[in-house]
Amino acid sequence: MASAAELKKKLADAQFTIKSADEKLRKLRNDLRNYSGAKNLTPAQTEAAKKINEQIKAEEDKKKEANRYIRENKNNFSNLKNLEDIDNQLKTEIDAYKRAVALGQTPNRSRLNALYSQRQELARGLGDLAPKAPLLPEQQAASTTAGANAPTGTVATGPTKTTATKTTATKPVTSTPIKATTPDKADSGTGVSAQGTVNTTTLEGIAAASAATPGGPTGTPTGNRTLEQILGDVQNYFDLPDYIFKLDKDLGNLLVRAVNEKWTAERWDKEIENTNWWRKNSSEVRKRLVSFGNYKDLQSQGQDVSKSDYGLWLSKKKRALQADARTIAGYALTDAEADSIAQKIYLGFLDDDENAIRAFLVPFISKTTSIVNGMKITGYSGQALKDYQTLQSIAKANGLSLKDILPGISTTTTDGDLEEAVLEKIALGELDVNRISQDARALAAIGQPEFVRGLLNQGYDLDQVYSPYKNVMANVLELNPEQISLNDPTLRSAISDKGETNLYDFQRMLRKDSRWQYTQNARQEVSDITLNVLRDFGFQG
Repeated sequence: MASAAELKKKLADAQFTIKSADEKLRKLRNDLRNYSGAKNLTPAQTEAAKKINEQIKAEEDKKKEANRYIRENKNNFSNLKNLEDIDNQLKTEIDAYKRAVALGQTPNRSRLNALYSQRQELARGLGDLAPKAPLLPEQQAASTTAGANAPTGTVATGPTKTTATKTTATKPVTSTPIKATTPDKADSGTGVSAQGTVNTTTLEGIAAASAATPGGPTGTPTGNRTLEQILGDVQNYFDLPDYIFKLDKDLGNLLVRAVNEKWTAERWDKEIENTNWWRKNSSEVRKRLVSFGNYKDLQSQGQDVSKSDYGLWLSKKKRALQADARTIAGYALTDAEADSIAQKIYLGFLDDDENAIRAFLVPFISKTTSIVNGMKITGYSGQALKDYQTLQSIAKANGLSLKDILPGISTTTTDGDLEEAVLEKIALGELDVNRISQDARALAAIGQPEFVRGLLNQGYDLDQVYSPYKNVMANVLELNPEQISLNDPTLRSAISDKGETNLYDFQRMLRKDSRWQYTQNARQEVSDITLNVLRDFGFQG
């Protein structure tokens, strides 16, 4: 079986093949129209048209094969992406697990167990495609000792607890700008109070705790500590959650220096305000980063986060996003999907950016299947359905099929589905329906008399141009106007390069159409003629 990397590459190649085929097909079909509208083709022209048809067939076969490969492997690819998401969550939970163990707390195993359980189900279906699961420290040790993969199931027992450094006070995590606790006089520069206890509510105290406890809180050798070794202590005593130090390299390096060099709180405040992170993020941005970090930390501990700053904002934003998704895409956004989008909006300060929010929701535009009176009906919903119906109307009004008027754009984000790709671009405002309509008229003008081309260039649809003749035709031939194609030869004969046919002459022309003999008027006329003949011979009174 192919590896995950090989699968991704083959899927990307298939998507590129579809994109390339779409572009070539559009050009080939445009070339073919030059021949299909002409009469009495020369042998050379006939041969050229034949070659174009062969090329169209070859490109359609390539596209069909690429779409088949994508359909067959779509589930595997989707499951791989889901597995990656779970692994990222596992890494976050494992970090929280490590910190809890380092501080002598009871780690939250329920969340880990749930994630490992979900992962096992996905991995079982993927077989050899599934990458190895992230391991806990004790699993990594067992794997190294045994020389084999450690089990990836539930966490049955916790590792041996490491004694944490005792503190004289703890400072709760808040969402205010960072401020370290100012040490007392006896504590200044040492992290040790007048009573001789280690005060880890200060940067110098954290450094002192590392030297006071053999191996430090995380069991590392005495001496300079790394960022990962420091974070488990810092998040409990400072206003910035630990993920920010990992997110910004310069900020993380500053923290390592502060602890290892035993900075005072005053120096920390001065130095952090000189960092690019502080200068490029306003107080409101910093507040949001802190609020989100605290939410994540509390959530990893199994705490109720619904009343936190971010929790309250999230609840309101999720409802709005789910309503917008139904309107734009006709899609029922799940809580997990709404959470992910809301996080990007919150951290990106995109609350009032309607275009950005729409861009997050547009990818959910896709066909859905519903059951109506026992029948399966597949189609779009919401605004996407209205746009789709508009495109169908444009095509029909100009005697074209829907695929004829769809612009050649990239379909890599929609697994080769051009309709979905076009609807997404329309929803984003990147494609204008009016422009598509004008392009459709330009296509419809190919092979038309000059009079018709002129009207199409003025913004009329082909249906409007031929409407008077279509109505007469429907009346004389007793047809439903909607059933008369704009490509009907009799209808097209009403207007030629010589000019328009007046409606009276057109009515007379219709009597020569083979369909007229089946009308009630034709039968009545034949009956009247027969009756007159019989009367002339004296057979009728």
